[in-house]
Formats: sequence, structure tokens, C-alpha cells
Amino acid sequence: MRRTETEIISHLQARVGKPVLFTYPAAEGTREGRIVDCVVVRGSNTRGVPYYDVVDLIAFEGEPEHWMRISYYRHLPDDRLLFAGQTSIAEPVSVWTRILAAASTRPWFPKNSEASSPKSL
Repeated sequence: MRRTETEIISHLQARVGKPVLFTYPAAEGTREGRIVDCVVVRGSNTRGVPYYDVVDLIAFEGEPEHWMRISYYRHLPDDRLLFAGQTSIAEPVSVWTRILAAASTRPWFPKNSEASSPKSL
């Protein structure tokens, strides 16, 4: 039986407390952290495949602040959840604050509770 949206979101949020491993290219090495919080939002439904967007709050030992990683999963027709965020972005929360502040200066960025419907640029 195929999992419901609620079951998938609960499953993905259950990763809170679990370790994460970042593997960097070449000789940059690896970095281990732990997920301290997680938000999951049902994303788009591209060509019949539902996407689940995930924002993880990650603690790295020795880091002065938490990091946020944005990635996503695809819910395949055979009911598997496929992590599809190999090229996800992770930055310290302070960098995310700057990114979102810069984006908010653009006319296409939703203001307050404004709906995020497509607009002409």
C-alpha cells in the first residue's frame, strides 16, 4: 500500500537526531553533524512524481552556529523515497539570512503573506 503524504512527512521528520555526513570533493574530506530540526513541505508534482522539500537544521561540532540544508526527496511510483538532493545547498544560518534578505529586495519575492503565484518580471 502506498504511503500517504502525512506518513512520508512523518518518516522524513523522524531523521531529527540522526547523524549526517558531508563528503566533499577531492582532498577536502568529510564533515559529520547531527540533524537538530527538520521541516518537510510537499513540493511540486513533476510528471506524476511528488517531491518533498526538506530543510534540515544541522549542528556540527566546533561550529559557532547551526547550518541549514535544503534538499528534496522524490516519491517514486514503487513507493520508494529517493534522496535527490545530491547537489543540495547547506550554509550557516547567518548566510541564509543574507541570501533571503537579498532575494526579498526583488519584485518576484513574496511579501508578508502574499501568495507565491508566478508574476511577470
